[in-house]
Amino acid sequence: MHGWIVIIVGVALAVAGITEGQDGIVAWVFELVEQQPLSDVWRPIYNPEPMDTHAYRPLSVLILKLAAPLMEMGAMFWTAIHALGLAVYGWVAWVFLRQHGFNKTVSSGAAIGAMAMPSILFSAWICVEFDVWGSVAVMGAAICLVKAWNAPSRLRWGAFILLAFVSMTIKETSALQLFAYLVAFAIFHRNERRGWWVVGLEQY
Repeated sequence: MHGWIVIIVGVALAVAGITEGQDGIVAWVFELVEQQPLSDVWRPIYNPEPMDTHAYRPLSVLILKLAAPLMEMGAMFWTAIHALGLAVYGWVAWVFLRQHGFNKTVSSGAAIGAMAMPSILFSAWICVEFDVWGSVAVMGAAICLVKAWNAPSRLRWGAFILLAFVSMTIKETSALQLFAYLVAFAIFHRNERRGWWVVGLEQY
């Protein structure tokens, strides 16, 4: 029941941000993506002034290229699909927290609170931003890693590898988040094997 509450709140928040109007950044990003040949989708994409830098997010570029025809059908169609990812984010966050030992009430409150953060809402409502989906991939990879570690199977390890790949190619920030989680996971299990709860502190 707690998980469904999180999903319902996520859908409500997503719907609240779906409008016919578009932020100016949407058209600008689609124009940039259109200039990138499909054969070069795995190469860094150049962001002109005022950023004047390169970004490496090939999966995002590919998704937006595929979404371009949907934008021609009407901006709200792709915007709605993208925004509903907020509910997916909330549910995966809830599962992630449950997987890491938090009770249902705490997990629900934290997942709903995370969905309501301005930065998350911005990424969900602006259909060219992929921070929400990147976070979904990172948390999904973490869930699969824990399950595969505790009860190894090809399916679980395969799911982890797939979601890790998505995390590393959808946006740079999600790649860094995955790296941070993997480091923490490795340190935790390294010290767990030594019989420690916390680095440098003995269990007894």
